[in-house]
Amino acid sequence: MFHPAIAFCFLLSGVTSLTFEILWVRMLTTSVFGASHIAVATVVSVFMGGMALGSWLGGKLADRIERPVLAYAMAEGAIGIYGLLFPAMLGAAPVLHRAVWSMFAASFYTFSLARFFIASLILLVPTTLMGATLPLLSRQVTSRAVEAGRKVGYLYSLNTLGAAAGVLLGGFFLMPVFGIKASNYFTVTMDLTICAVMSVMALKGLLDKKKEDPDADLQELLYPQREAMYQNDAHLPSWLRSMVVMSFALGGFSAMVYQVVWTRTLVLSFGSSVYSFSLILLAFILGLGTGSLYFTSRRVDRLKRPVTYLAVIFLGIGISAFAGSLYLDSLPFAVLELVRGGRVHVSNLLFSEFGLTCLVIFIPTFCMGAVFPVVIRLSALDDRQIGSSVGRVYSANTLGSILGAFSAAFLMLPFLGGKWTIAVALIIDLILAIILAAGDAVAQAFSEAGTSGKNLAKSMQGRWPHFLGAVACIIAVVAAPSWDPAKLSAGLFRVYLAHEVYGHRNWSPPKKILYFKHSTSCTVTVEKLEGGFLALKVNGKTDASSTGDMPTQILVSAIPLLLHPKPVDVAVVGYGSGATVGAALQFPVKSVLAIELEKAVVQAAEFFASYTWHPRSDPRLRIMYDDGRNVFSSISRRFDVIVSEPSNPWITGVSNLFTVDYFTIAKQRLKPGGLFCQWLQMYELSPKNVKIVARTFASCFKYVLLFVSEPESTDAIMIGSDSPIRLNLASMQRAFENKKIKKMFERAKVKNRQDILSLFLLGDREIPALLGPGPKNTDDNMLIEFSAPRDMLQYGRYREFALEIYYRDSLEKDLLSYVDGIPANKPERAKELSRISMSLLKHGRFVAAGQVAGEALKYDYVEEAGRADLMSMLFLKEDRFAPAVDWPEPGSIEYDRLALLKEYVESEKFEEALEEIEGLKKDGDTSPELEYLHGFLEYATDDFDGAIESLEKLIEHEPGLVARRPGVLYYLARAYGWRAKNQKAVSWMERFIDESGFKTLNNSMKGQ
Repeated sequence: MFHPAIAFCFLLSGVTSLTFEILWVRMLTTSVFGASHIAVATVVSVFMGGMALGSWLGGKLADRIERPVLAYAMAEGAIGIYGLLFPAMLGAAPVLHRAVWSMFAASFYTFSLARFFIASLILLVPTTLMGATLPLLSRQVTSRAVEAGRKVGYLYSLNTLGAAAGVLLGGFFLMPVFGIKASNYFTVTMDLTICAVMSVMALKGLLDKKKEDPDADLQELLYPQREAMYQNDAHLPSWLRSMVVMSFALGGFSAMVYQVVWTRTLVLSFGSSVYSFSLILLAFILGLGTGSLYFTSRRVDRLKRPVTYLAVIFLGIGISAFAGSLYLDSLPFAVLELVRGGRVHVSNLLFSEFGLTCLVIFIPTFCMGAVFPVVIRLSALDDRQIGSSVGRVYSANTLGSILGAFSAAFLMLPFLGGKWTIAVALIIDLILAIILAAGDAVAQAFSEAGTSGKNLAKSMQGRWPHFLGAVACIIAVVAAPSWDPAKLSAGLFRVYLAHEVYGHRNWSPPKKILYFKHSTSCTVTVEKLEGGFLALKVNGKTDASSTGDMPTQILVSAIPLLLHPKPVDVAVVGYGSGATVGAALQFPVKSVLAIELEKAVVQAAEFFASYTWHPRSDPRLRIMYDDGRNVFSSISRRFDVIVSEPSNPWITGVSNLFTVDYFTIAKQRLKPGGLFCQWLQMYELSPKNVKIVARTFASCFKYVLLFVSEPESTDAIMIGSDSPIRLNLASMQRAFENKKIKKMFERAKVKNRQDILSLFLLGDREIPALLGPGPKNTDDNMLIEFSAPRDMLQYGRYREFALEIYYRDSLEKDLLSYVDGIPANKPERAKELSRISMSLLKHGRFVAAGQVAGEALKYDYVEEAGRADLMSMLFLKEDRFAPAVDWPEPGSIEYDRLALLKEYVESEKFEEALEEIEGLKKDGDTSPELEYLHGFLEYATDDFDGAIESLEKLIEHEPGLVARRPGVLYYLARAYGWRAKNQKAVSWMERFIDESGFKTLNNSMKGQ
C-alpha cells in the first residue's frame, strides 16, 4: 500500500492529536476559562476551527512542495515543541483572561468574542499544524488521483483509529496514572519521535515512492480498470461534485448533532463520570475508523456509481441511527439489570456500558466512516491537486462539524428537545440520500445519448428503493414517540438504587414530571414523588429534594453564617433547589451572589420556591451564570462567607471544584476572618477518597471544623478559615432569637444552639489525626475524578467509615475547648452543660453526652445532667443478656413445652431461641412474657425494626407489663438507638429510668 513507517507514524499522529486535544481543552477550561458550556464550546470550536484552517492551508502547500513528508515531519515536530511550551504559556493566560473579564464581562457577546480571541491566540498555531498533516501525507502517499480514494482513505482510517487509541491511552491510562503534565510531556515525546523518524527517513531517501510501494507492478495491472472508473468520475458534472462536497459538510453537521445527543442521553444511563464520556467518544471514533478502513479496503475502488453508493451510505446512517434512537430511554434499565443481581467488577461494568453504547452508535458511525474515502475519490480528479482536494474536503467537513456541535448544544437541544434534535440530523442524512441519488440519476441521464427525459426515467428506475426507503424513514422519524423523560432520568447508574431500592421490585415512575429540559450543558428534571415530595435531578442524579436533603441544603450555608461574627457579603457556588441561597437570605446579610453553571437549574428551582423562601424575589440576591472557579479567578470582590455546594465530586467537571487549586483560588476571595464552607460527600466514596477530599480542603486552611447535617448523616460540612473558628454560644443565641432564622433552622431539624454543638464532629486539632498523611487532589493528578466513579459499585462498604467518624471518641474530650460563651457562674455553667449533654444524647453522641454531663456535675448537681450521665451509660453498656422472665415450674406441661426455649435463652443461643419462639407462637402459644422475650430476641439478633414493632405493640396492648418488666422500655430505647432514631431512643430510655427509679439505676450503674 505505502511505506509501513508512514502508516505507523500517522497512526501515532492520531493518538497524539486526540490526546493533546483532551489535555489542552481540559487545561484551558480548568485553569483559564472555567468549565461553563460557553467556555468549553469556545475552546473546542477554536481547536476544530484551527484543524479546518490547517487542512485547507496544508492542501494548498502539499501540491507545491517537493518533499511533503518532510513538511509533515516538521509539522509534527512543531506541534511537539508547542506542547512542550504549552504549560508555561498557560501561566500567562489567566492574567489576560482577568483583564478581558474586567473590561468586557458586562457584555456577553463582546466577552465571548474576546474569549474566543484568547483561545485562538493559544491554540490556532498547533491546531492548524494538526489539520495540515492529512493533506501533506496524502500528497506523499499518492501522486495519482485514481488512487486517492483508496490511499488517502487508508491514511484517514489509520489516523482515526489512532485517535480512538488516544482516547483509551489518555482517558484510561495516562491521565489517571501520571496526571496532566506528565501525560502532556509523554505526548510531546511521541510527537517529537514521529518528527525524528520521518525526517531521517525522508532525508535518507528511504521513503522514495518506488521503495514505498513494493507491489507497484501489480498495481499497474489494475490501473486500466481504475482509469475507466476514474474517467467516469471525471465526467461527472461540476454541480454534482460540489453537491458531494456539500453532502460531506452536511454529514459532518449531522454527525456532531448525533454525537451531542448520544452523549447527553447516554450519560443519563451511565452517569456523568469521566469514564462515561470517554467510552462514548471511543465508540464514536472507533466506528468512524473501522468504517473508513472497511470501505477503503473493500469498496471504494470498485464502485461503478460512487455517488449513488454515497446516497446508500447516508441512507444507512439515517436508518441505523433511527433504529438506535428507539431504545435510548430503555438503556437505564439495561444498566439496572447489569448491577441489580450482585457484585459487578468495575472493568466488567465499563465493558458492558461500552457494549450498550456500541449497540446504539456503532453502525451509524461505521457508515459515517465510509463517507470520507468515497468523497475523496469523487473530489480528487487532478494529479496535480490531490493535496488541495483533500484539504478542501476535510476542512468543509470540519466546519460542518463545528456548526453541528454548536447548533445541537446551544439551539436545538434547548429548544427542540432530544427527540426532535436527533430527528433533524436523521432527516438531513435521509434528504442527502434522496438528493444524491436523484442528482446521480440526472447526471447519468444527461451523459447518455438520446432523449434526456427517457434516459432520466430509465436511470431513476433502479433508485426508487432508495427514495422510498428514505421517505419511509423520514415518516417514521416524525411519527416516532418521544422518549420517556422519567425513564431517561431514572438515574439507575447509581448502584445503591439497583441494590437497595430496585433489588427486589420493579422500577416505578414518579407521580409526575414537572420539568424536563435538555439544556446547553446538562439535562435537568423535576419529579413529583409519592407523598408530594419534589426531587431535582441533573443528568439523572438527584441533586436536591424538598424532604430528605433539606437539612444539608439549609445547614451548608446556615452554619457558617451562624459562626461568622458579622456576615455581610456571601457567595454560594451551586444553586440547586435554591434552599442554600434561601437559607443565607434569612440572615441579615447585605448581598448574596449565587454562581450557577446552568440556567435550567435555576428555572427548575422555581418549583421548590415555597420550600426555599422564594429567594429570587429577594433584591439582595444576584445570580451569575458561570463556572464558580472561573468567577473567583476573574473578579476582585471579596466575601465574608463562601459556600461551595457543587454536585458530587465523581462527576467530571464538578471534580475541578474539589482540588487544592480551586480552594486556593476561592480562599483569595475571602475577607480577613472569612469562612469557606464545603459540602463533603461521605456516601458512595471510599474512605480513601473521602480522606483525600478532606485532606485537600484542610491543607488550604489553617483552621478547619467538620459538621454533619443530621445524626449519622453521610453529608458532611467542612468549614475552613485562616482565622480561629469558635462556637460562640452568645452569638448563636442572638441568632436563634431572630424568628426567621429560628424557623429556618427548625426546618433543618435544629431547635437550638445546643443542637449545633451536637452536629459538630471534629476540629482542627483532631482532623489531622483522622486524615493522616497522604495525597491531595490537584488539577494535575485528578485523583478524585478518576478514582471516585469506581467507588459507587462498592457503596455499601463505606457507611461504616461515616459512622466511625460520627462516633469517634477523640473529639469528645475536647468538644468544650471549641466553645465560647459558657457561663462562668457554677450553677449556670452546670445548667448550660446539662442542656448540651441532653442535646448530644438526642443526636446519638452518647460518649460526648456522658463526658459533658460529667463536666456539668463537677460544678453543680443538675438533675438533667444526672439523667444524661445515666442515660449515656445505659446506651453505651453493651447488654444483650436475656431479661428476667417468669418460667413455668419444672414438671408442668407448660415447662415441658418451653424447656428447649429456656435452654437456648440461658445459653445465649439467641438465633435458635428466636426460631423456637416463633414456632411456639405459630402453634398458638402466647403471653405477655413470651411477647416480651420475643421482642428481646429480635433485638439480640440485630432485627431492630422487628424489635421496635414487637415491643411497641406489647406496650400498647399490655400497659401493665411495663411496671412489672421495665426492661421492655430499655430494649425498645436501645433498638431505636441502633436505628439512629435518637430522639425516640432518649424518650423511651427516660421512661425506663422513671419506671426503674433514677436513684436505684444510678447506684446500680455506678456500682458496676
